[in-house]
Amino acid sequence: MPRNRWFVALASLAFVATLTLMGAAMRPTASASPAAQLETPTATISETATFTPTETLVPTETVTPTATPFDITPTTTATPFDITPTTTATATPGGAATRRFWSYTAAFSCGDQSSPISGTLGLAPGRYATTISIHNPYYRGQLSVYRQALLLVSGGQAVGRAPAQAQAQVFSGPVNLSDGSATLEDCASIWALANPGVTPPAPMPLMTGYLAIVSPRELDVVSTLTSAPADDAQTLGAPAVSMLSVPGKRATLPASALPGGVFPPDDQFVEDAQPAQ
Repeated sequence: MPRNRWFVALASLAFVATLTLMGAAMRPTASASPAAQLETPTATISETATFTPTETLVPTETVTPTATPFDITPTTTATPFDITPTTTATATPGGAATRRFWSYTAAFSCGDQSSPISGTLGLAPGRYATTISIHNPYYRGQLSVYRQALLLVSGGQAVGRAPAQAQAQVFSGPVNLSDGSATLEDCASIWALANPGVTPPAPMPLMTGYLAIVSPRELDVVSTLTSAPADDAQTLGAPAVSMLSVPGKRATLPASALPGGVFPPDDQFVEDAQPAQ
């Protein structure tokens, strides 16, 4: 009986040891099994789903709103509006301004002529004088009168014989005539117009030509020519006097024809205004 109990105890210990060894052998195989290894990586792969937040790269498309064409086009369209005003501002003016005047042309002869002018049967030897009377018939305020001398014979020589010409100069003046007043031009004042700053010699050499007179309103103009034989003439007689009313005509003048390029005040051109209906 004691021997059987001992044998049973040994058999039990052997069985327990066998179970223990079998359990130890099963643990490494379980950790090395493919099924176990596949489960852990899939668990970690699922964690890679956290990469989906990298979809935030989509907002980087905010680069597209910075498209430069929208910044460029406003600047290009702005430049034409800056250029066009300069062209209109630099628009060139038209022709010279003009006004309509009354114009009178009176012939004159002044000075001594001892012999006929060479090459012509013009004025006979003698002494000549001219006065030109100018009257303002209006009572409309001050009236400006301008004069200009055109010499055809100067110093006894024909300087304006065709094809030569007496060139127009800027008018002198104005002489400002008050209401109803009058003035005159004579040989001394005509000489001063034709030869400014030069004292006329005595006797004055023969001088002939035209005195041009312009005014904003109509004038009364009368020319008086006096001639007498030369001092050494054999024929005695009374001086000859002739008077001529000088007609006026309408003429358009540029401002450059007047002193300083300035027209008389507008109120002197009342004849150009249309009467009230």
